[in-house]
Amino acid sequence: LGKLTQMTDLQMNYNQLNGTIPRELGNLMELAYLYLGDNTLSGPIPIELGKLTEMTGIYIENNLLSGTILPRFYNLPNLNYLDVSGNRDLFGNVSFLCETGNLTVYIERTTSNLSCSCCNIDFFA
Repeated sequence: LGKLTQMTDLQMNYNQLNGTIPRELGNLMELAYLYLGDNTLSGPIPIELGKLTEMTGIYIENNLLSGTILPRFYNLPNLNYLDVSGNRDLFGNVSFLCETGNLTVYIERTTSNLSCSCCNIDFFA
């Protein structure tokens, strides 16, 4: 998968995927949209995704992801949509995302441990 360097859109949502998000996705330098939602992926979000400067939308909702969302997305100037809702074990302050522009972040009010003081956040339960 990591050798498909010209891929721009990866849609693998609703595929009963488990395990961790492959670090090799960081090799897909043209990737603009990543859809991995509604699987049972677990573990941290790979830091390698922070290299994907063409990334516009990351949809990793409704998985079992855990850990801190570090400023790994800070280097993604085109990122304008991040959906991490339904991942109860993600935590941290994602205010650094505001600096990337008009970003919409989807998190759940009742289950998320994420906070953002300046993002355009849509809370839903």
